[in-house]
Amino acid sequence: LAGWFCRVLVAGELKDGMKFTRTSHPHPKWTLTFLSKALYAEGNKIAYNLSKPTWEREIELLRELCSLPQLGEYEWGWEANEILKNKEKQLKKSIQAEIEQDKNIQEEQGIFCGCSDDVLNMVGAFACVSGLSALYSYFM
Repeated sequence: LAGWFCRVLVAGELKDGMKFTRTSHPHPKWTLTFLSKALYAEGNKIAYNLSKPTWEREIELLRELCSLPQLGEYEWGWEANEILKNKEKQLKKSIQAEIEQDKNIQEEQGIFCGCSDDVLNMVGAFACVSGLSALYSYFM
């Protein structure tokens, strides 16, 4: 990937030899190279060959990316948000499966906290949002 994107603040004309000056760089970590590598170069080979974005880094980093107001919606923003939505669904399912497995083990062992399913689901949802899959075990 080469080049960069800019937003026009004042209409005018560009001529050969004119110089651009970057006046701010609010998110220096999020270069186009970093973003392109994270979304397109680190997934499986099939996704790479199809130019399909993936995310193999920490979900917190993806959340940070999706929260950047400067992230263009076309391609980058839309794709990153779709990946985040799918990752969070997978995380929630995984946490709910852990909760269900823990409930089953506790019932088999005769240990049960007496919490309603609503409370257990709330704890699971909190764990999903916070990224703390062990939270349920902590409360039991």
